[in-house]
Amino acid sequence: MKRSSGKVLKTLGKFASRGGQVALTSFALVLSLTVASCSRESDRFAGDTYRLPWPDSEGQIALRPVQLKTLNDPENFEGSAARILVEPAESSGRLIAEKPRGRYIRSGSGTMIPSNYATLQAVTAYAHQEKLQSFDEKNGAATYLKWPLTIGLQVKVVDRGAIVNNNAIYDGKLDALLVVPYSLSDLPIALNGGILAHEHFHFIFQKAVLDRIGVQQSQGCQHGIAQTEAETPSAPQETETETGLDLDLGDEESIARAADEIAPGVYNAFLLRAINEGLADFWGWSYSGDVEFVGRSLPSEERVRRLDLEAGKLMDARAIRQSLVDLRRADKVIREDYRIGRAYLLGTQYARFLKGLVSALVEQGTSPEVAKGFVTAALVKALPTLGTAVVASYATDYISPNLILKPLILNLPDVKAPVCTALENFRATETGYQKPAACSGGTQ
Repeated sequence: MKRSSGKVLKTLGKFASRGGQVALTSFALVLSLTVASCSRESDRFAGDTYRLPWPDSEGQIALRPVQLKTLNDPENFEGSAARILVEPAESSGRLIAEKPRGRYIRSGSGTMIPSNYATLQAVTAYAHQEKLQSFDEKNGAATYLKWPLTIGLQVKVVDRGAIVNNNAIYDGKLDALLVVPYSLSDLPIALNGGILAHEHFHFIFQKAVLDRIGVQQSQGCQHGIAQTEAETPSAPQETETETGLDLDLGDEESIARAADEIAPGVYNAFLLRAINEGLADFWGWSYSGDVEFVGRSLPSEERVRRLDLEAGKLMDARAIRQSLVDLRRADKVIREDYRIGRAYLLGTQYARFLKGLVSALVEQGTSPEVAKGFVTAALVKALPTLGTAVVASYATDYISPNLILKPLILNLPDVKAPVCTALENFRATETGYQKPAACSGGTQ
């Protein structure tokens, strides 16, 4: 066997110091053994236990035994929850890949131990998809999805001519999660349950909301997939959907005029991206219990994406449009990457508000886990209402940033003063806003 343990340990990096003490020493000893490949006997493997980097109830990650009830083909990383494709390419609108070969050692106790890093990543990613399938069923979201889900690992994604690293992208056109190579020294994204849950939510939002308006959203970039390692496909050029505007820097009237000229479709696409990202961040926290899950793998995002901070006040639709006017651009065109960055910032507000609702329910006397379940289930129940409203006004009217809030509150089982206070502190101030009946009703 080739010497691989040093490479694997280097790739795992320092994530043990951020997410708990991973038993890397034991893992290295395992890798020094002779590698044995398990034969493909599908029925035999369902229900096997695997030794994987997995969080405990406190979120501390270590190599732990994890039973997988649905992984009936571990050699090819396939089961009823997901099909994991390693270094896939795109063909006729779908992901394809050569059949991988999962490598394992079966311990004396019967535990399946991944014997190389690629297998470790693939099986851990599968394990999270299996647990997320149960999570979806518990919270009412499973009906939106068609199982197994498609997950690509080590995907060579090209964005504007450059290979993308250190990211995960839900591609609505392919209906697949693309996890690109990870080059940092923190927790690899394929092993980060919170980020995988965040991306998993995009599958749900696509089916519940975006499919209804014919939008196939890819979160974060305009990308293509390299067909071979040597190939760099032509990438789409930066899209500039706004007309150049003659703006005087610092001229508030010009800023207001430019904001008014933003088409409803452009604004609504931005707002839906923000809501999608925010709800996905909440989903990641609800699944993982980790308020810093994004920063575990992407340290540069830790401060702006952590969820244990105050949400702040939501801007109204006009203020959001004004925030999209990017005066830093010499040709006065609103840049696509600027809109994306702003969408993530606004999305974080939504995520923090949802986590704040959990705290408000706890203040009312609900236990933390039950409160989190209430908000998670209410979120799922609110999605059809959001989808219906979006269909009615997507191309012609500016959608209110408050649109998701009322159905969310209406689907909570117990609404008292703390929840109403959290809502009032967060919601945008807009003429004609109708309070939920549980919060005394009325128009403000």
